Amino acid sequence: MKNALTVGLVCLTIIALGGLRQFFSSSAAEREISRLNQEVAELRERLASLGSEHPNSPEAVSSSRSNAELPVHAFTFSLDDSSRNDPYLGSKDAPLILMGFLSYGCQTCRRFVRETLPELKAKYIHEEKLQFILRDFPLPSEAGATDLAAAAHCAGEQGKYWEAFDVLFAGDGSEDARVREVAAIAGVDEKRLRQCLQTGRYSKEIGRDIAEGKRLGVQGLPAFVVGKRLSDGTYAGALIRGAQPFKVFDEYLKSKLS
Repeated sequence: MKNALTVGLVCLTIIALGGLRQFFSSSAAEREISRLNQEVAELRERLASLGSEHPNSPEAVSSSRSNAELPVHAFTFSLDDSSRNDPYLGSKDAPLILMGFLSYGCQTCRRFVRETLPELKAKYIHEEKLQFILRDFPLPSEAGATDLAAAAHCAGEQGKYWEAFDVLFAGDGSEDARVREVAAIAGVDEKRLRQCLQTGRYSKEIGRDIAEGKRLGVQGLPAFVVGKRLSDGTYAGALIRGAQPFKVFDEYLKSKLS
């Protein structure tokens, strides 16, 4: 019901904009047009996010049916050289890999980290059945996300990458505040952390992650490339889009292990 009302509001607002532009030219009308333009943009953004934030909503039924039952796209892939430098959890000898393309400015990525990753750790990663590789994929629309990704890598120089990862996904606030949280909560030397950030030495690595994600078909976040190692060094797997529940990953991983 709420989603239908949202769609209706968008339509009514667009009609109102057309009427104002046709019949009024006063400064007051122009201000009203500006305000309504902003509302339309916000409502359209809200509609676009319904599929990921409300997987049971009517707008998301078709994508949910495909995404919630089976991986979106099955394919064979290989790893690029930059993956060797990416942080990971689990054993490099695990039969399965899961590359997570995430951003610290992404709310649905946060849901995956909070709800699904702990279960993957318990059932697959800690049991050496799955290697989880983190690939940075900050979006241009996310202010400070690239610097936060770099901050996690800088914390990694002090042996605290995954501690910083947890802090950054749990925190809110400005980029500067979240960097301070990494220092305070993860036990990282803040001066060294900021000196590392100033060098920009992780920019190329983050850029390579983004390029690799695009090569593999990543368009939105979060996205996951999962696969089973083959004898020729490639992987038979799939691209899974969205913050899917653990059940989706579990069923697919079990099918690859059987």
